[in-house]
Order: sequence, then C-alpha cells, then structure tokens
Amino acid sequence: MAQSTHIGYRRIQKGIGCVVCLILFVCALVSAAPVAKADVVQAAAGTSAAVVMEATTGRVLYQNNAYVPKPMASTTKILTAITAIEHLAFDKTVSISPQAAGIEGSSIYLKAGEQWRVEDLLYGLMLRSGNDAACQLALSTAGSIQAFAALMNDTAYRAGAYRSHFCNPHGLHEDNHYTTAYDLACITAYSMRNPLFCQIVATRTHRYSVGGEQRVFVNKNKMLQGYEGAIGVKTGYTKVAGRCLVTAAERDGMRLIAVVLNEYDMWYRSAELLDNAFAEYTLRDVWTAGDVKTATLRGKPTPVTVRRTYRYPLSAAEMDRLQYDFSLSGRRSNDPCLGEVVVRLDNRVLFRDKVYLSL
Repeated sequence: MAQSTHIGYRRIQKGIGCVVCLILFVCALVSAAPVAKADVVQAAAGTSAAVVMEATTGRVLYQNNAYVPKPMASTTKILTAITAIEHLAFDKTVSISPQAAGIEGSSIYLKAGEQWRVEDLLYGLMLRSGNDAACQLALSTAGSIQAFAALMNDTAYRAGAYRSHFCNPHGLHEDNHYTTAYDLACITAYSMRNPLFCQIVATRTHRYSVGGEQRVFVNKNKMLQGYEGAIGVKTGYTKVAGRCLVTAAERDGMRLIAVVLNEYDMWYRSAELLDNAFAEYTLRDVWTAGDVKTATLRGKPTPVTVRRTYRYPLSAAEMDRLQYDFSLSGRRSNDPCLGEVVVRLDNRVLFRDKVYLSL
C-alpha cells in the first residue's frame, strides 16, 4: 500500500511538472510573438527612413531604416497610379461619384456627376495629389475602395514590396496602411517601366477640359524644376507620416530612385542623397557582348566571349574587385557554348551567363 501511494505521489508530481512546463512554454511563446504590425508602424512613425536604389538592377546604394514599416502619406499614390493604369483605359470617361467628391484632404475639387477622362484624373492624382482623384480612380477601376486596395497589394507584391500593406488609394492615415523606404523604391522602379506613368510624373503642367471649361494642373514636385536630371515622382505629408518624397533622377544613363520618409527638409535631403550616389557610382559594363576575355580550357588559355551586355552600378574601386570565375567543359555536338562564367563582387554574384569561343 505504501509503495502504491508513493508511486501515485510521484505520478502527481510528474503531472504537475508537465503542466508547469507547458505554462512556461506558452508564456515564452506569447512573449516572443511579434508585435501587431500597427503598433510597430506607430512606434516607427517618429523616425526618418531613406534609401537610394538603382532602378534597373535594384541595387541599394544607400539606406537608413530602409526596411522599417512606416506610414507614407500621399506617396501611396505612386501605387494607386500604376494600379489604375494597368487595369483602366486611360482614354475612358467616368462619372464622378459622391463618395469621391466628398473625400477629405488635398483635392482637385471634383463634383459629383461631372464627366472626367481617366487620363486627366491620373494627372490630378500625381501633379496635385488629389485625394478625390485617387478615390474616383479606385472606384472606377474596382468598384470599391476595399477591392482596389486588394489590387494595390497584388501590384505591390509583384513589384517586390513584401513588407507593405495598403488599405486606401490616397494615403490618409490608417493603422494598417504602411510601407518601407525600400518597398516604396521597388514600387517606384516597377512603375517607372510604364511609359504613361513616366510621362505623367515628369509633366510640369497639364491642361485639360471639364464641361467645356479649360483648366490646368501645375506639378507640386519642386525637384522637377530644381534638381538636375529629375524625372518625377511624388510628394506626401500627414501629421503622422511627416514629410515624404520619392524622387527619380537620371544622369549618364543611370536612373536612381531616392525615397525619404518623415524628413523635415525632404528636398535638401533627397538632393544630397542623389548627389552622393551619382558622384560615387556609375552604371558600368561588367562584360560587353563581343568583348574577349581569356579562360583556361584543358590547361590552355582560350579566348571566350558572351553574347549579351550586363551593366551594374559600381564605384571605381568596386570595378577593380570584380572576379570572373569560369567553368568550361568544351563544346558538345552542335552546341557552341563552352561553359559558364560567374562574375562576383566581394563574393556576391552579379552576373551569370554562358560563354562562347571567340573566333
């Protein structure tokens, strides 16, 4: 009997120990769980963030807090514009909804029932930052703000913006409406591949007609007038997000995108970041199609070449550190390829391609 009681007591102890361990494990999981995204965004709202990206390769040339989720105000409209352009005919005429005409904030003063061309709404969106234009484009594209936001998130993901979430087309503050400086640069680089988008954001003045009345939009973006090579794209401001600016500029064939979020002197800071990047980096040929380099094939030096040109933003010092690693096996049957070259910078792969015998 005593033995049975002792065994029972040990089982109870063991059971209590398991329960305690389980409780401690659950507590640890709870304490380690990520903070709600809205709280993270709110906590980061008071900090500044910036990134400079080369548009064609996506190389980041400068970053500060570039991957921190933050509110971004009207720079949201970059994504609004490209989403509308991809889903809505620009020459279509739409009737202005009371929902769009009544939206708060910056406006192009749409009136319910007016007839507007989509193209003119896009100019009003990007040149004058019209929240009413953003709302109308969303409604004309998807039927509702919620449905358009879903399209925006799909577009953002395709652009490589994986740390963002969009709830509206205008950028008025919502707790779960956020991006990062890096994501916003990705969205902008993606948008700048579209000729209509590029045309709109580079335009200083746009003349249009509504109801027979001639009107004009003047672009708010001072970078277009004041920075050499500037070709767009968008300003933004709310009390929570602070002053935000996305700039695209092009010099000597290299296109850079600078994003600053919550930067008081956004004009100066953007110009400074772009100047520094243009001074240090150049879009250089890593290997030009037809140029010959020497590799070793079966112990013998062999002249080889590639059939396409690959360019990458590099400093002069980085150009000297490029490594060309060849893996050659020789030609097989009718295949003229000799093997492969991998070009690295500080052990980072920049370029991989087939190589051919240079004749």
